[in-house]
Amino acid sequence: MIDHQEVHLALRNRMLTASGLPSGTNHALENRTFTPSGTPYIEEDFVPATSARIAFPRGTIEDTGLYVVKWYGLANTGIAAIRAGVKAILAVFAPGWGMTLGSGDVLRVENNPAPWPGQILPQPNGFAVCTITIPWRCQSPGS
Repeated sequence: MIDHQEVHLALRNRMLTASGLPSGTNHALENRTFTPSGTPYIEEDFVPATSARIAFPRGTIEDTGLYVVKWYGLANTGIAAIRAGVKAILAVFAPGWGMTLGSGDVLRVENNPAPWPGQILPQPNGFAVCTITIPWRCQSPGS
């Protein structure tokens, strides 16, 4: 059985290695109160989607899902800084990137579709946001 908490933590830790984000970037964590403070910030959503046994008889278990990162930059300042943040985040989630988790499960960023950014949308709180969607796949040896 794949531990989604372990997958989520691995993806979050990978995202935090993105170089090129402004210093002082805040991180809004799931299920925690967060108030933007006038500096760029990241919000994340972890969305497990499917689970299947892909090999028989012992089988490999494979789960898929989305890791959704919302990158908030200051509104009305142009798009260059927001695009630079998007580029930095996408760089650490290159299609095919993978790692073996502590449980022995193998986590990979999907190739088809590969991670993609959405459009930059102004928000009423003085920020503009770009949503980056990162499809993932995790395989675990069956029992």
